[in-house]
Amino acid sequence: EWRSRSEALRRHAKVFLGFIVLSLVAGIGFVWLADVLVEKGIKAAGKAQNVVLKNRKITEIELLRRRKDDALEQLEVAATKLEERRDKIITAMEVALHGGGSLWFPQDSGTKSNLWRIHFADSRTGWVVGRNGTILHTIDGGKTWTKQVSGTTLNLVRIHFADSRTGWVVGYGGTILHTTDGGETWKKQVSGTTSHLWQIHFADSRTGWVVGNGGTILRTIDGGKTWTKQDSGTTLNLVRSHFADSRTGWVVGEGGTILATRDYDLKLADLTIYEQIARAKNSPLAGLFTQRRQIADLEAIAKSLVENRETQDSLKVDIKAFTRLGEAAVAPSQPPPRVPPDNTDRKSSASDDTFGEFSMQSSVLRVTTILLIAFLVQILVSLYRYNTRLASYYDARADAVLMTQFAGTEFDNLVELLSPDRFDFGRQPRSPMGNAVELAREILRTGRTRS
Repeated sequence: EWRSRSEALRRHAKVFLGFIVLSLVAGIGFVWLADVLVEKGIKAAGKAQNVVLKNRKITEIELLRRRKDDALEQLEVAATKLEERRDKIITAMEVALHGGGSLWFPQDSGTKSNLWRIHFADSRTGWVVGRNGTILHTIDGGKTWTKQVSGTTLNLVRIHFADSRTGWVVGYGGTILHTTDGGETWKKQVSGTTSHLWQIHFADSRTGWVVGNGGTILRTIDGGKTWTKQDSGTTLNLVRSHFADSRTGWVVGEGGTILATRDYDLKLADLTIYEQIARAKNSPLAGLFTQRRQIADLEAIAKSLVENRETQDSLKVDIKAFTRLGEAAVAPSQPPPRVPPDNTDRKSSASDDTFGEFSMQSSVLRVTTILLIAFLVQILVSLYRYNTRLASYYDARADAVLMTQFAGTEFDNLVELLSPDRFDFGRQPRSPMGNAVELAREILRTGRTRS
């Protein structure tokens, strides 16, 4: 019975030993598996994070490139407006340089007197106009005057004939009358104004000008069928005009006003803006251009155009750089593109912190697992030692029983001699017999006894 109990306990001890080995193997396998899974998880998370960062950087690069494109577009619009403003100034300056009555400018008359006129087609044929629509005609040098029907009661103040039969009369309220039969009949033409008109002059049978109050200047190139208002540059009353040809003429009026228009044969439109500024400063109308701030405006436009082009060039360089960065970011073989420092760096740092926290948690899990396995092994070891020592105790009992059969010794004495004094799960069981054997061995080994 003691022997069978000992064998059962030893079998249990072997089972516990197997559990110990299995626990160690399982612990090592779990730690290894945890390391593999953690490593794979970190790699997968790193790849996912790299994809997110890559997409974010691509988006940021695209946004920056679009902003550059918008800024470039705004600069191009501003440059277009500057060019349009420049063209308007150059057009006005060329009008002044080429004359033709499109633009009038003052000259010094040396007088403040109002100026009037009477018109003769030749030395004998002439006309006089007056108040209440009066038109008088003479064919004998003024010896006799014949009243003609004007068809109006408004005051008529100026008259001009291109020949003895074709003529025009102007007067109050924008009145323009025309005759093609020497004044036998007069027809009203549409002037497009209600200002009093004081002077009419024709360079030929089709091209003519009318001047009047408020700086009014009208021009026709079809014999008076249509009249077009021109810019005189003044609001003073203009009372007389004279043209040497169809592009060169003068106008006089109140307050000593003298306006002139002429063709200087100087073209500005085909020049660069710096050549235009230089020509304008050296032109005969430099004083007029300066007074009207046209030269100053051209200089300001030139400066703005230079700044605009420099900014456009800089933006184009940036756009190319961002385009290359975007292409590099999209290409899988290329490293992630670098972008200007911003919140992305902080986000990247946050991602690194996340990975660090994840690794720390994995390390804690591994350490915890090892500690639990160590605790389990310690329990199994204790159980193994307990079963082993208890089996030894039962073997000692069995040996005592066998010895009583051969030695004739009292059973109780043998049990007392062979049984352990006490049990300590941390030490091998000791019996009086064992102590005697150990003492004998020590005497034989050392040749002396213990004190």
